[in-house]
This record gives sequence, structure tokens and C-alpha cells, in this order.
Amino acid sequence: MRYLILLAMGLCFFHSQAQDQIKDSKGEWLVTNQFGIATLEADNFFKVNASVFEGLLGREFFLNKRSSIITGLEFLRVRGDFTDAFGSQLFINNNHINLPVSYRFYSSEKAPLVMYGDIGAYGAYLYKSEIENALTNSDNEETGLGLNFGLQVNLGLKYKLDDDYSFTLGFRYKSDFASSYDDSEQQFELTDFYAIQLGLGFNL
Repeated sequence: MRYLILLAMGLCFFHSQAQDQIKDSKGEWLVTNQFGIATLEADNFFKVNASVFEGLLGREFFLNKRSSIITGLEFLRVRGDFTDAFGSQLFINNNHINLPVSYRFYSSEKAPLVMYGDIGAYGAYLYKSEIENALTNSDNEETGLGLNFGLQVNLGLKYKLDDDYSFTLGFRYKSDFASSYDDSEQQFELTDFYAIQLGLGFNL
């Protein structure tokens, strides 16, 4: 709870700073994709390595020439496999909708190629979890399981193609630190998330 309070205070500060300057700053629309690996753990059930795919449709709001706030709507798919107590191989697919908020800092103001770093937080809603048994050709699906909250860090390069388009190549790490599930639902946690990030920025 202490971390959530500190996070809320920090987001309020960044939001107030953004509102003061956003009217005079031009923002970019962003489309990014992340591909990588993570550790998926189901409480008292399994802990496995998983592949992850993540896509963001968002907006960057410049606070000044070297910093910005980024937010948007993100889709995350996590896929893994494990062996149950009876020796059957099971495949799991978890689908999340995320709401991330990040603060970005650039290494330079005007160079066409610049380095950037992000630090931020996210809330993730696990709207569907499906476990498939390939041997019996059956599957078990649950929906609306719960919420996860975590922190994320990005490092990368941004190349400005022209006044309207830019391209980014980066690296992302993130990890859940809290969750909120009903007692009757299976609780999942995603940690040690490492991914390559490809992105396109554009002005409308």
C-alpha cells in the first residue's frame, strides 16, 4: 500500500506539470511492439518461463525539449507451457489490457538520433486466461480474473525521420509488484520481463 500511495503522488505531480506545459508542446502518437521473455507464476500452481508479445497505441506529451509523459492502451499476451501433477503437458495463454504511464528523458534536444530512458508504472487487467491440454484436446478458460500493478524501465534510441515521423528501437524491463484478485480466482504474477521494443512515432 505504501508503494501505491507514493506512485499516486508521483503521477499527480507529473500530471500537474504536464497540464501546465502541454498546451504549448506538440505531442506524438506512438505505436510500439515488444517481443521477449518473462517468468509467469500462478500462486501454488506453477512457475515457468514464458514468451510475451505486447503492443501499445499511445501518446507522448512533451513537457519540454528533453522530457515527456507517455501513456496509452496496451495489449499483452503471455504464453507458456508446464506439466501438471498427472504428467500432462498443458499450454497457457494469458491476455491482459494494460494502462501504462511513463516519464521519458532524452539525451539531446535537436540531434536526429538521440538516446532515451523511461521509468514508469502500469496497471494490467487479466481479462482472459486459457489452459489447453493437447493430449485430451480440451481447454479451460476463465475471464475477468483480476488486476496486476508493476514498474517498468525502457532504454533505447530514437531516430527522427522528418518533422512528422520517428522510429525507436529499445529494450524494456518490467515486473509486477502487487495484485488484486478475488479469493476464488487463480492469481498470476509476471516478473523478469525482458523485451526488445520497436516503435513508430507520428504527428497527425
